[in-house]
Amino acid sequence: GKAERFNGTLLSEWAYVRRYDTNQAPLDALPGFVDHYNNHRPHGSLDGQSPMAVLVNNVSGNHI
Repeated sequence: GKAERFNGTLLSEWAYVRRYDTNQAPLDALPGFVDHYNNHRPHGSLDGQSPMAVLVNNVSGNHI
């Protein structure tokens, strides 16, 4: 389910959000999107936190 949700987010927030003029352009934009997704984008399933914020706060092993 998580992979399917990520794929849906990729489509709606990266792939189809703008027109890319070359085949290389979306590939060039992907690392920036993944950084945003993991470090800055609030996630509803994580109470509005980013995955990295949750990971950093869970270093002690208290998994949510």
